[in-house]
Amino acid sequence: MAPLPDGESPEYRMQAVPGVNGASLVGRLELNGIKSIPPGAFSPYKKLRRIDLSNNQISEIAPDAFQGLRSLNSLVLYGNKITDLPKGVFGGLFALQLLLLNANKINCVRADAFQDLQNLSLLSLYDNKIQSLAKGTFTSLRAIQTLHLAQNPFVCDCNLKWLADFLRANPIETSGARCASPRRLANKRIGQIKSKKRLNNNEISVLEATGIFKKLPHLKKINLSNNKVSEIEDGAFEGASSVSELHLTVNQLESVRSGMFRGLDGLRTLMLRNNRISCIHNDSFTGLRNVRLLSLYDNQISTIAPGAFDTLQSLSTLNLLANPFNCNCQLAWLGDWLRKRKIVTGNPRCQNPDFLRQIPLQDVAFPDFRILSYNSLQCIPPLAFEGLRSLRLLSLHGNDISSLPEGIFADVTSLSHLCLCPVGFEGPSCRAISDPCKEHSCENGGSCIPGATNYTCLCPAHYTGDFCEQPPDFCSAELSPCQHGSTCISTSQGPRCECVPGYVGSNCSEDFDDCQDHRCQNNARCLDEVNGYSCLCTEGYSCQCHQGYQGALCNQPTEPPDPCHRRPCVHGHCRLTPSGQPTCECHSGYAGALCDQEPECRGEPVRDYHQVQRGYAICQTTRPVAWVECRGSCGGPSAGCCTGLRLRRRKYAFECSSGATFVEEVEKPTKCGCSQCL
Repeated sequence: MAPLPDGESPEYRMQAVPGVNGASLVGRLELNGIKSIPPGAFSPYKKLRRIDLSNNQISEIAPDAFQGLRSLNSLVLYGNKITDLPKGVFGGLFALQLLLLNANKINCVRADAFQDLQNLSLLSLYDNKIQSLAKGTFTSLRAIQTLHLAQNPFVCDCNLKWLADFLRANPIETSGARCASPRRLANKRIGQIKSKKRLNNNEISVLEATGIFKKLPHLKKINLSNNKVSEIEDGAFEGASSVSELHLTVNQLESVRSGMFRGLDGLRTLMLRNNRISCIHNDSFTGLRNVRLLSLYDNQISTIAPGAFDTLQSLSTLNLLANPFNCNCQLAWLGDWLRKRKIVTGNPRCQNPDFLRQIPLQDVAFPDFRILSYNSLQCIPPLAFEGLRSLRLLSLHGNDISSLPEGIFADVTSLSHLCLCPVGFEGPSCRAISDPCKEHSCENGGSCIPGATNYTCLCPAHYTGDFCEQPPDFCSAELSPCQHGSTCISTSQGPRCECVPGYVGSNCSEDFDDCQDHRCQNNARCLDEVNGYSCLCTEGYSCQCHQGYQGALCNQPTEPPDPCHRRPCVHGHCRLTPSGQPTCECHSGYAGALCDQEPECRGEPVRDYHQVQRGYAICQTTRPVAWVECRGSCGGPSAGCCTGLRLRRRKYAFECSSGATFVEEVEKPTKCGCSQCL
């Protein structure tokens, strides 16, 4: 690691900021060919206000490189080769207001990377290699006014939905960040993406929160497998507290939310195999404290948020096989978690990056491995790995090494994986075909069938599960004897049927004769029905029910009408007043008896600094600019749009992050009104 030039070198120019106390310093190190920043590089200069390290060759920064710089308000690092921001590298920089990281090669940003930057007003991550950002990355940036994220290859899947919501609520991203994939969203601005629910009940099924399970208090199992379920409304399982098994295998779910499973307090088995799930958040399984078996086999999961399984206090089996895990810094926590918990997992493996492909997740811990792959190495010194006793994974493939010195691995006593053989082979000469069945066994007499990189359990008749761990289900659709919509309950003696009202018998096949104890009068004839009867009156007799009652004997109350059914609130919701009258509560920005009136066009005064971007530099006016922002409506498209009618131009001086200054006209509206829509 090359040290920075010291304070006496002509290449390290320390100068007082013009017009500021001489104790406030600026460190200018741009255009110096610096390749790394060592620990405590700036520790002697506690009063530094600005550091400019732009346009160097920096690829590595020590975690404590900027430690102790409590007065620093500008840090310029654009135009380098930075690929990763070490944990805590910006820790303690509470006064920082400007952070420029644009034009680097950053591909992974930790969720807590900016947690101490409460006063940061401008952050530029423009022109990097970032594909996704963890939820909450910008939560601590309370003073942020400008955010630049454009020219990054963002994958706009459900992992990035939070960012779209964040940018809609906080319109601070001014560089025009856009999606790179998937194809249907390519080149679309992230802040304009809105999630849509699929409500088509023909090809795609939606499980609605109708309260149906409140009527089945003894239900033990729900099987919704082999459907096309793509959406489950929050609270759909309310009332299903007795259900112990929920099967959603072979459906089209893309994400998991905790609200989906609200009400399943007694759930012990949750099967989500063969879906399209790509996102697992840290609150996805909140409330499922009794779940013992969770299967996420064969989905599209590439990363899992830290703490996602912490609420599953009873978990003993977790199937994560057949998922395209991307073993980067966002998934590093999972390896440590799997090693500490005694949970059957089936040994899930990494798919990306290439040098970690087929490495078990529990063997990957980022502080514990060294990657030396594809570096054109021809030889390794005898003491290259001296002292690395905690090293677990070492990758040397893709080099030109022909021999290794004797005793080179003497100190790496914790090494569990040395990556030299191609996938599917093992042994010192890489000639033996690896057999995953050596380390795994199937339960209940199941046969283990090895594959190229995995294994499959072939189960005996009626046994199911990834490991044949689930006994025969006599209440399945094929084996259940229960008829007429009755509930089947598995017991140690076999299936037991709980009949719906109106049916009796061991398998609920007999219609109970309700006329055995009827109350028909005046020689009326009793007609048996399912769970009830009706009276066929003789000529001259009939029952005329009072309002609020119905039925042959007028003994069944009717449901009172809902006054809100006749009160359509366009932009709000209906509620009843204490006197029982329906009234509309309008959403913000709407008024009227039916919430169908928008506010009039008006201008809200704004006084703030105006910013523009010149190349990689961010330029800002030296004094605030006053203008109005137009909001409201003009009563419909035919009446025009609410826009600025009077524009004012004035010249302002600009200062740039590159040190340049210039004067330019700024045009802003000073009055709002209705005009023809463009």
